[in-house]
Amino acid sequence: MKSNPSSIRSDKASALHSAERLGFARHHAGDAPIVNQDVGLGDPLPPRRVANAAHAALKKGMEAVLVRSIQQDGDGGYIGEIYGFEPHHGTQFEGLKLGDRIAFGEEHVFTCGD
Repeated sequence: MKSNPSSIRSDKASALHSAERLGFARHHAGDAPIVNQDVGLGDPLPPRRVANAAHAALKKGMEAVLVRSIQQDGDGGYIGEIYGFEPHHGTQFEGLKLGDRIAFGEEHVFTCGD
C-alpha cells in the first residue's frame, strides 16, 4: 500500500496530517500578533502559549482549520484534533476531516486560547 506523504495513519483510524507537508500558512516573526483574550489599555500583549492552549487556529489558504486537544510531541511541535473549518463549516476540507489529527509547529498557529 502506497502511503500519502501528507498524512500518516494513526492507531485511532483517523489520519495524522502534517501542516508543514500540506503547505499551511506560517506566522512569521514581526507579523502583527493576534490575541484571543481581553488586554487592558497599556498592558503588554500576552505571549502565544500554544502548549497551554485549549484550541488554536491554523490557516490553509483563506480557510481557518480549528484544532483542539493540543499536545506537545517529542520533536518540539504539537498535535491536535481538527474540530472545525471557517468559513467553510463543512465536515471536510481539502482532504482534512473533522476528527483527524494534525501535526504543526508554533509558526503555523495564528490564534490560540484557553
